[in-house]
Amino acid sequence: MNINKKNIKYVDPINHWDFSNFLENETSTNLKKELNSLFVDRKDEFKFFDRNGSAMYEWCKYNQKDTPVAYDLISYLHSTEFVRYLEEVTEIKGLIPDIHLHGAGYMRCGVSDSLKIHTDFNWNDEIKLNRVLTLIIYFNKDWKKEYNGEIQFWDKENKECVKSYFPNWGNCIMWEYDERGFHGHPNPLKCPNGQYRDGFRLFYYTSNSTNDNPHRSLYWFDGKNAIDEIK
Repeated sequence: MNINKKNIKYVDPINHWDFSNFLENETSTNLKKELNSLFVDRKDEFKFFDRNGSAMYEWCKYNQKDTPVAYDLISYLHSTEFVRYLEEVTEIKGLIPDIHLHGAGYMRCGVSDSLKIHTDFNWNDEIKLNRVLTLIIYFNKDWKKEYNGEIQFWDKENKECVKSYFPNWGNCIMWEYDERGFHGHPNPLKCPNGQYRDGFRLFYYTSNSTNDNPHRSLYWFDGKNAIDEIK
């Protein structure tokens, strides 16, 4: 899979990275088609997130049969090659992708929907890991500013927007978790009926676990004594 790894890093109000044209046009087009097809044929299988005034559809099932395009994207963005690249860019070592995609994947908002300013969840209880990085890819062709929908990063006092990005075609925004990393797209969308603010998001984690007695594979030849090398 071809991606554009060129990016600009910003540190205000939190560490975040802007990738223009992250995905090639063909991949963005196929993701859009796949999401549109799911929404037409299987809308009742989407999760509708409507907490505290927010509104967003989320698709939660990923496999080679139902979502082959997303499956290929996930396979690459979860690969050793890409995770090592993220570690280099972010200087966060030991990144771990979530194979269960808790809260991740396709997202869709329509007219009047919004995502109120919030901070992210910091713990994934299913895999027992700490969330440290969020990556969102947008595929919205000809998105107009009057539609609203820009992702906004607010100051750490949650008083005003410091930086914002429109959800343009093939672009990617990535940010490091911060307990005061306030963000969202709080203004209700004003796009035409039948047009949507679409994206795909993935989360990456790290572990705080330690081991007081790390060792290599042990061999119990006599059933009593463990050794890791024959002398």
